[in-house]
Amino acid sequence: MKKSIILASSLLLLNVGCNKKTESTEPTLRYAKGDAFGSTYGIQYYSDKDLSDEIIKALTFFDDKISTYKSGTDVERFNQSEKGTAVDSIVIDLWKQCQDFNQKTDGYFDPTVQPLSNLYGFKKAKIHNKPSRAQVDSVMQFVGIAKTAVRNDSILKNDTRTELVFNAITGYINDYVAHILDQAGVKSYLVEIGGEIRAKGKKEDGNTWVVGVDVPKSGDQDLFTTVPLDNESLATSGNYRKFHILDNGDKVVHTMNPIDGTSGISNLLSATVIAPTAAEADATATALMAMGLDKAKAYAQNRKDLKFLLIWTDDKGEFQSEKFNNF
Repeated sequence: MKKSIILASSLLLLNVGCNKKTESTEPTLRYAKGDAFGSTYGIQYYSDKDLSDEIIKALTFFDDKISTYKSGTDVERFNQSEKGTAVDSIVIDLWKQCQDFNQKTDGYFDPTVQPLSNLYGFKKAKIHNKPSRAQVDSVMQFVGIAKTAVRNDSILKNDTRTELVFNAITGYINDYVAHILDQAGVKSYLVEIGGEIRAKGKKEDGNTWVVGVDVPKSGDQDLFTTVPLDNESLATSGNYRKFHILDNGDKVVHTMNPIDGTSGISNLLSATVIAPTAAEADATATALMAMGLDKAKAYAQNRKDLKFLLIWTDDKGEFQSEKFNNF
């Protein structure tokens, strides 16, 4: 996974009370955990009801709609179609949020970059040499959310080769689960799915939920910092774990630049974003990594409605960081 977030409140406790339904007249701390979307989830919430069935139902629903590893999902049917297909209304809403974030990030967030990822060897066979400019330009002909459109209950595309993959906005699922908890009257929760986090309320001790951001180093689980979340969402994106080395020694990272079709290599190691929703935090963090350090700094300075933490290496290979907007 591209994410690098550890719950400072320790999700190691999640094996308590997950498998047995209990009811209580007073809100108690409850846990739900498991595997989902090629990663894991860990959810803590205060409630007088066990909502684990509702949580699992929501995760299964999304797996059936947007997974690219199962046949028959809405996304897979779109990707395999010639001109598009009818999809569930939730997928339409997800596409609309992607379009919004694409505009907000000047095009650096885009859910159609999967063909570029394939070209750079991140889904199919690993490559040994960097793709030529001609190869990149050939793929770029069918990359871009503007090459898709919504009409009634369908998502359409101009080119049969255009694909949608929502891996970079799975924070949307956190928001969906949070909505379920809200509807159930839950006043305090922490929803973590695949590294994205959405938090609400305070814990029993009166403190806000606290999460940790990793040191951006492959194989390292040390914390760079901890962050309290006050009815906020947080996501981190980085290129320090998912990459491969070409035969000539050059590195290729999994973040794709949808503007020029290149692998988003820079000295920016990770970008952490705090936003009102997990979907926006997730999409924006991905976009920052595609931008590179200088553009990411400029973007963070201009987006006063979000909070940012950028971590990079200087010319000596030492960690540097900068926080924006009271992160």
